[in-house]
Amino acid sequence: MDLLRYNMIKKYKGTFKLKGVRVVNHRGFSMIELLITMVVIIGLISGTILSLGGLQDKDELDQAATQISNDLLFIRSKSVSSITEYRVNFTSETEWQVEFYDDATSTWTLQGTVRSLPSGIELTDESLVNVGSNLVATPRGIFEFQNGADGDPFLILEGNSKNISISVDSGGTVEKKKI
Repeated sequence: MDLLRYNMIKKYKGTFKLKGVRVVNHRGFSMIELLITMVVIIGLISGTILSLGGLQDKDELDQAATQISNDLLFIRSKSVSSITEYRVNFTSETEWQVEFYDDATSTWTLQGTVRSLPSGIELTDESLVNVGSNLVATPRGIFEFQNGADGDPFLILEGNSKNISISVDSGGTVEKKKI
């Protein structure tokens, strides 16, 4: 360093003097800097948590629609592989079950367990009338609609001001759409 500059800077009790300007030698952050940083971080975290709260509701609705779609595809493949008719029977706005037709007793028998929609998600009233036990998967791999049921849309799930429709084609296609 230049000798002239070195003489201009004199160390005095933790501070430096440079042509009459006092520069403080910092060894850490001030309390205000730390406080402002904490406020910014807390704001970012709370904003993230609030935005994820809405996604959880959306995820539950999407998961419920996926479960029903999977059950519809399951009954189709199961009916082909076992040469038995299967159906999804909606017993209420929030519950359904997979059933197969038992030729020996001429009755529909529960396959597995009764499934339930998460709280706050349910079938629309029009959907409940349409679905009921009105869709049968046949051993030929197609869906047959019973009692005048329609497959487009087959059902509509509603929850937290969002809706998802599930359409079923007699040829076996199952499609879900956000509406």
